[in-house]
Amino acid sequence: MQQRSRLTERNVELKTGNEKLELEIQECNKNLRPLQNNLREAESEKAQFVASRREAEDKTKAQVDRLVQETLSLQRKHKALLKYVEQGRNKALEQCNSRKQEIERRSQELERQRLELTAAVQKLNKSIASHQLKEREMADNVRLRQMKVEIEKLDRQAAELRGRLGGLDYNGVLREEKRLQDERERLRAERAHAEGRLKQLREQLQGYQRDLRTDLYHGVEDRHRDKLIAVKTTEMAAGDLEKYYYALDRAVMRFHAMKMKEINEIVKELWMKTYRGGDIDTIEIRSDVDEETGGASVSMRRTYNYRVVMVKGTNELDMRGRCSAGQKVLASIIIRLALAETFCVNCGVIALDEPTSNLDQDNIESLADALSDLIKERRKQKNFQLIVITHDETFLTMLARSESVEYYYRVKKDDSGCSKVFRNCLKGLDGPTAGDRRDGLSATGRR
Repeated sequence: MQQRSRLTERNVELKTGNEKLELEIQECNKNLRPLQNNLREAESEKAQFVASRREAEDKTKAQVDRLVQETLSLQRKHKALLKYVEQGRNKALEQCNSRKQEIERRSQELERQRLELTAAVQKLNKSIASHQLKEREMADNVRLRQMKVEIEKLDRQAAELRGRLGGLDYNGVLREEKRLQDERERLRAERAHAEGRLKQLREQLQGYQRDLRTDLYHGVEDRHRDKLIAVKTTEMAAGDLEKYYYALDRAVMRFHAMKMKEINEIVKELWMKTYRGGDIDTIEIRSDVDEETGGASVSMRRTYNYRVVMVKGTNELDMRGRCSAGQKVLASIIIRLALAETFCVNCGVIALDEPTSNLDQDNIESLADALSDLIKERRKQKNFQLIVITHDETFLTMLARSESVEYYYRVKKDDSGCSKVFRNCLKGLDGPTAGDRRDGLSATGRR
């Protein structure tokens, strides 16, 4: 046990010593880092210094080698000079220099003589040129006199010829002769061209005759006649179709104009009867025509661009972007009624879904009156049916004031949550209750 305790104490001492040593090592490492940095910097400086010294030594060595070579070269040249002097060649050099000077003096004398001779030659050339010019002038004078004599001779011959011609215009005869010669040349050229063309046509004719004797062109006249008849028939049919097209197009345009006029009259009547405001007198539908023409005259497509305008006095403005939501709804209903009145006489079903949305009270009343009048006018029509879907029971009450509507249908849910349709009498409708209005809105909203 004592030994164990001693060992334990020894272990503790060793650990303590080890920790101290580790701290000392860490401290030494901290102190060693800047020394290492300094050592690296010193080594770098040393390497740079060694490299610069080596480079300087190389340069110095190269300069020494060059100086040695120059010294050796000078020594060789000095030895050669001494040998040259010993052999007496300097005297020969002096003799050569004296001969050179003599030759230069001789050359200058010859150059002076050459210049003198050149000047003399130029003087002689000028003299010769002047003599040649005089000789040429004399020859020209002789030739001129000979030509004058020849001209006088030709004039006498011309006068004699004019006397023989009996007063004819010689120049006119020459011009006529030249014109006839040109005409003859032109006719010859045309004849040659025509003969060449005739030969070519004969060759083509022979080729065509050979082709006609083949099986491909057997009975070609009958086939050509049949095709010609077919083409002419097709052209006549196309002409008739074009006439029919234009007649139909004019009829369609007249029908379109008539229907647009009828629609605008109905729209104006319904608007003036329904709308209670004073800012718009009436509304009308305008149609702008865009025509696109293809390659042929028949391939013309006409496109109609419709727009609704509001009229106040003599002024017109597009309704798009310039009217309220109520005016849009009222215009839409009126236009639908006018279209139904114009085009749906044999199919008299008119359905209006929430026609009173965005309308004020006055316009709601006028709309109810207009629908009542429409029902009275179309009552005798067997296939007329007006369907109005609405949450506004006030509007329904207004319809009930007229004697044209007797019943209405309400959609409600029973206790089990199933939707049921109830037929109610309009005459007993004194006004909706809060519960009925809530049921009606819920049931109608889920129809």
